Amino acid sequence: MYPFVMSQFLDEGLSARVFLRLLVEELFLDYKQSATILPGRTLHNDDRKNLAKAVGGFGNSEGGVTVWGVDCRHTQRGDIPTGPVPISDPIALKTLFDGAIGGLTLPAHSGVENLAVINQGSADGFVITYVPAGFHVPYRTLYPREEYYIRQVSMFWREFGKMLPNECRNLL
Repeated sequence: MYPFVMSQFLDEGLSARVFLRLLVEELFLDYKQSATILPGRTLHNDDRKNLAKAVGGFGNSEGGVTVWGVDCRHTQRGDIPTGPVPISDPIALKTLFDGAIGGLTLPAHSGVENLAVINQGSADGFVITYVPAGFHVPYRTLYPREEYYIRQVSMFWREFGKMLPNECRNLL
């Protein structure tokens, strides 16, 4: 079952008018723009890094949702979405994400789902990545470096082995 925030997006549909009242980034919600050039066969390194952090960080925490195609800025009021930056081909980006998921963390997180959402009347849209809390924690990112992340407030924080049992820390 999708979390409340994701079900709101699916019920209302993603469009420019919805972003006028979107939630700020928080523990379970993250916004990203995509740097991948579409159509294409390769996921941009920035998107691969952000997807790895989302899978590892949300998987090591209580789960969460990343909405791709949104400009979000840090302000005094929080991390506020400033507007949509629709993805030119959300189905193509979803396909690239699906192909990358298995190689982004160790162990691979089998519960991650990507959903392409097309704007009505156009071909562009958004991709929503749902990462449930993991069953096989801790998840270590494999790209760009091998690191552990958790989600705190509205950011992914590196955890240098703190999540591991004491007997495993000396192996790092």
